[in-house]
Amino acid sequence: MLAAIEGDEAAYAAFLHVAAVMVRGLARRKLADDGAISAEDVVQETLLAVHSKRHTWRPQEPILPWLFAIARYKIVDVYRRRGRRVFVDIDDLANLLAAPNAPAADANDRYLERALTGLSDGQQRVVRAIAVDGR
Repeated sequence: MLAAIEGDEAAYAAFLHVAAVMVRGLARRKLADDGAISAEDVVQETLLAVHSKRHTWRPQEPILPWLFAIARYKIVDVYRRRGRRVFVDIDDLANLLAAPNAPAADANDRYLERALTGLSDGQQRVVRAIAVDGR
């Protein structure tokens, strides 16, 4: 995808081919109980969305969660158009989702403490009560 964004048409075609195979598999699994909905429709809608939203993918992030999120939304859209409800289980993709980053919370705490040091005691209590404690 990175090469495709930079204008490499062959890389983009290869990416779309691989993406179509992966989305097709996901769509077939999710739509297996409903033969009235074609997995190919989901694949085509997903690839169109990928094309129109490719600028939203962040190159520093893995592409599979981004791709599968688009596909899941397209599957839900198909069910909505048919007037049905569907619940998409993300457990299938849990190993692809990014884990929470605990060190960022520590960095935020350090930043907050540095910011509070410039305030008077009364101001610190007010800021902690509102921003930190949620009161």
